Amino acid sequence: MNDEFNALLSKFYDLGVEDKKKEIFDEFNKISEVVTSVSSFKKDPASNSMINYDPTNQDSEDDNLVKIYNDLLVLEEKIVYFLKDKNY
Repeated sequence: MNDEFNALLSKFYDLGVEDKKKEIFDEFNKISEVVTSVSSFKKDPASNSMINYDPTNQDSEDDNLVKIYNDLLVLEEKIVYFLKDKNY
């Protein structure tokens, strides 16, 4: 691992739970935006859209994990469409 990656992990480790959740959602959104901008991913996928971080969220931890899992699936779908579009 490089020093920059270790520094990011150290900072993340020191965050509180809510800040950790926000960082995770933000990272998913960054990745999603990159994939969307460099691909011709269709605008009406069969899956749900990405779920954004909401600091007023009162959901249970189980519900939050489902939301994170949803974002993972949506991101995977975007990557698959991107790769298919590029004939991989």
